[in-house]
Amino acid sequence: MSELLTAGRASVGIVLTKTVVAVDPPSITTLALGTVAVTVPGVVVGDLVIATPPATLEAGLVPISAIVTAPNTVTLTLLNAKGTTVDGASLNWTFALVG
Repeated sequence: MSELLTAGRASVGIVLTKTVVAVDPPSITTLALGTVAVTVPGVVVGDLVIATPPATLEAGLVPISAIVTAPNTVTLTLLNAKGTTVDGASLNWTFALVG
C-alpha cells in the first residue's frame, strides 16, 4: 500500500509503504538491550522506518529504535524493562517505510 503524504496544501512527495514482517526477538536479560536484524523488502540505507509492534508483544519489551542497516535489513533495538529475562515470541510487526 503506497500513499502520497501531504503537508497542508502542498505535497511533500514522500511515499509511505506498509509491510508486515515476522520478528523473533532474542532472549533479553533484565534491564538490557537486545537487537534483531529483520528482512524488510525494499528498504535502503537512509530510509526512515517506523516499526509498530503487535498488541501482543510480551510485557516488558519496549521498542527503542528501528534503523535501516543494509539494503532490505532493519535492525530493531528492544529494551527489557521487566524484572526477569524475556524471550520474545515470533510475532508480526508493521513497518512503515518512508523514503
